[in-house]
Amino acid sequence: MPRSARSSASGRPGSATPSTDLNPICPGWLADGRSGPGRRTAGAHGSRTSGRYDARDMSSPEQSATTPRGATPGLHPELPATVWEVARRPRWIGLLVFALVVSGIFGLLAQWQIERSVEGSQPINSETEVLKPLEAELAPQTAFPERAAAQRVTVTGTMRPGDTFVIGDRVDDGRTGWWLVGRLVDAETGASLPVALGWAETEQEVREAAPDVPPAGAELTVTGRLLPTESPSTSDYEADRVTVVSSAMLVNEWDDLEAGIYNGYVVADDAVGGLQPVTAPAPEAEMQLNWLNIFYAIEWVVFAGFAIFLWFRLVKDRFEREHEEAAEADEEARLAADLPRATAPAQP
Repeated sequence: MPRSARSSASGRPGSATPSTDLNPICPGWLADGRSGPGRRTAGAHGSRTSGRYDARDMSSPEQSATTPRGATPGLHPELPATVWEVARRPRWIGLLVFALVVSGIFGLLAQWQIERSVEGSQPINSETEVLKPLEAELAPQTAFPERAAAQRVTVTGTMRPGDTFVIGDRVDDGRTGWWLVGRLVDAETGASLPVALGWAETEQEVREAAPDVPPAGAELTVTGRLLPTESPSTSDYEADRVTVVSSAMLVNEWDDLEAGIYNGYVVADDAVGGLQPVTAPAPEAEMQLNWLNIFYAIEWVVFAGFAIFLWFRLVKDRFEREHEEAAEADEEARLAADLPRATAPAQP
């Protein structure tokens, strides 16, 4: 070829024929950043082609819905399609059984806290309706035991008619009236015991029934409910009236107390002289809600739910990790396949 022809081919006079490869290693189309037809370039986010598509990069919508981002559907048939395929593996079934056992234990603890939250204010003595001898529950000249309150008792002795007295302002089943209280000398201990013998709406009715108290020397058995002695009232003393049944007050009113006095009194089941029996109901249990135990029960329920959630979270993490590892392996394989083509010399 004449020199002029070579010059015109190079674009400037006297230049040698340039090579189509601007880079001795990479082809010209790769060195200047242009993609040749049908050539494939690798990018940071996978592969792309110029002029055509790689069949490996194409996936259906159904595959995309069950495959984590970045995975290549169809290349790894051993990968689980859903989280539940991972959950059905023996290892995860075993962990599920363990989580259920733990949740069951937490549930039992929650139930225990619920039972404790509803506290019944049960009487200290659950046998108040069982008839017992007075001496078995209370001794003379001793403090009144709390467990003996409202206990049904029986006692045998003799009355002292001259030591009866009337007390007012006594509420009986919502009605205010008067009590007739007598003195019973216990045949077993010789100690004196106040006994409520009846109730009436007026003081006159009570005083008219006083002569009907059994005479001295006549032994009788009294059955009723044992109650603790009441505190004396200063205002009653100043007003010269009695509104309480107080053993401390009766010590000053009754004589011949060498054997002592009981620090309590008995409400008799049977009234005397046409009076009405004093109402003395059995103690009632009141329901009380303990909010601290309710809070603990809620905590145990949350822990039980968290045990199941933690199992599911671990299964899902395993599912996603398997797909991410497969996607990374696919990406490395694509880059390895692109490298020989990128380093191959250009065809003349």
